[in-house]
Amino acid sequence: MKTKTVTPEKKEELETIVPKTTPKIIKRPVLIEGPESDVAISEIEISDEYTRIDFFFISSRLYHNGGWIQMYPSCYIRPHGTDLKLQLVKAEGIPIAPTKYHFQCQGQAHSYSLYFPALPKGTSAIDVIERDGNFPNDFNFYCVSVRENLPIEIRFISEN
Repeated sequence: MKTKTVTPEKKEELETIVPKTTPKIIKRPVLIEGPESDVAISEIEISDEYTRIDFFFISSRLYHNGGWIQMYPSCYIRPHGTDLKLQLVKAEGIPIAPTKYHFQCQGQAHSYSLYFPALPKGTSAIDVIERDGNFPNDFNFYCVSVRENLPIEIRFISEN
């Protein structure tokens, strides 16, 4: 379903896509392998129209001002174990390279979101690839679960 909205500033017509179904949200998804850095996936939202991944980043303590971050336009996700690449569609809260977001201080927290096309039905895990290759400052996450997080059963065993 599409609706048209007129913004008071531009008086242009914009199309807003209304999701057909309620998106599935996975908070703090489980993953097999991720970068050894200060970035983490905080949430994944999956709908029939898109896949949104929310990240949480803490700026480096190596640089007086905390350094900078950016996202490469070649970023993509893929269903784990496949060659299907779903390219980055939109970024919120982080600029696309070569533009950079500069931190103000060390240890500064920053959140951002990346949008990709919808995942194929039945996908249970994805890889999130910032850039192909082995670049030290890029992040790549492998085998990130896109299933709802199940409660963890903890059992205490008595030694008596």
